[in-house]
Amino acid sequence: MTRNEAALAATENAEPSPAALMRSALEFHLAERYEMARDLYVKVLEQDPANAVALHHLGLIEHLGGRHAQAAEWIGKAIACKPDYARAYANLTAVFRAAR
Repeated sequence: MTRNEAALAATENAEPSPAALMRSALEFHLAERYEMARDLYVKVLEQDPANAVALHHLGLIEHLGGRHAQAAEWIGKAIACKPDYARAYANLTAVFRAAR
């Protein structure tokens, strides 16, 4: 096996990057395939536990499913990772309103 073939084989067997996983998760999310998106966001967090967007979007999925306490928890974690995440604050407010 040549060096290029070995590098290609290693790439094919490698885990997708968090960025690639996020792109796929966002596509599933926009297509309203929330379970697939959720699974990919979790995979992103396995590689990048402080990924504020993945945390926030997990919260959005929980919110859409009516699981407001879990939604608030995920979105709160996103805000803890990125305190200036305005959209997360706005969505956290929506979660609290829906939970009333």
